[in-house]
Amino acid sequence: MSGAHVPIVESLSLDSSEDEERQGSAQDCVAEEWPEELQFLQGKRFGSDHELQEELEKHGLGDARVLVGSDGFVQLKMPSSRLNRATRSIAEQFTLWKEGITGKWGIVDREGTNIYYRNAQGQVHKRCPDVSLWGMSRLSKNSEGEYQPIEIPGEPEGVELEPHVVFQFSSHNGWLDEEGAMNNMMDHDVVHPGNELVQVGYLIKVRHQGGRPVGFKIFRVPRGQRMPPRNQPTSEYTHGGNDVKIVIKAADLGYTGPTAWMCGSFKLSMKKLWAAMLRA
Repeated sequence: MSGAHVPIVESLSLDSSEDEERQGSAQDCVAEEWPEELQFLQGKRFGSDHELQEELEKHGLGDARVLVGSDGFVQLKMPSSRLNRATRSIAEQFTLWKEGITGKWGIVDREGTNIYYRNAQGQVHKRCPDVSLWGMSRLSKNSEGEYQPIEIPGEPEGVELEPHVVFQFSSHNGWLDEEGAMNNMMDHDVVHPGNELVQVGYLIKVRHQGGRPVGFKIFRVPRGQRMPPRNQPTSEYTHGGNDVKIVIKAADLGYTGPTAWMCGSFKLSMKKLWAAMLRA
C-alpha cells in the first residue's frame, strides 16, 4: 500500500459538459518517468483515448494514468491538484473522526490499493480506488506496530484484504470511465481465495454548468450491485446550499453489536470537500 500523492500544479481547464464520455482527460498534467509496466506504450500512437483504454484493458491496466497527446502518441499524466485536494479532504475527515472517538476504528489510504477482478474472458485485472477505508477486522500490525491491511496467505506478496469502503472522485473523467471502474470494483467474484470484498463504494462526480463546477453528484453502490444511470444519483450537493453528508455506518466498516454502537457513523461533509477542492 503506497503513500498519498504529492500535489502538483493543476490545469485550469474544465469539462464543457457532464455528458462527455471520453476515457480519461487531457487536462491532467503530464509526467516524465515511465513505470516499467507501461513502457510497452512508449512510441505507440492511438486514434483516441477510447482506443488506448481498450489496449490498457487487454493488459489489466485499466486505471493507468496515460492519455493520447495531440500527435497521437501516448503520454503519461498525473492527477490534478484538484483531485489531490479532494482525496486529501476525504482522508483528513476520516482521520479526524476516528481519532476523535474512543479507540481506533480503521485506516485510510489514497491510491495505494488494488481491487482485483476478472474480465469477460476470465483474465485477472485490477482497479485502484482514489480513497480506501478499512475497519479493524481487516487490519493487522506490521513489525513497526502500525496497522496495515492483512495480506492473504498463499497469495503473491502485496495481495491484501480489500477495503471495506472505496471512493472514486471525478472532476474531469467521462462517465463511461468512472462507471466502468465502479462496476469492476463492486460487482465481481473473489479472485484470491480468502479475500474479503469491498462492502460499499461511492462515486463523487463534479457537476458542471456552463463549463464551471457547481456541485457534486453522489452515487452509492453496495457490494454486488452496479452503477445506477447517470441521471439517478443517490444524492446531490450544490455549492452555496445546505451541506450534504455521506454517512458511513459502523456496519459498512465491519463492526457489529456493542462495538458498532461505540464506533458510530463517519459522516463525510460535501461542503468541506468542496471548499478543500477549490482551495488555492
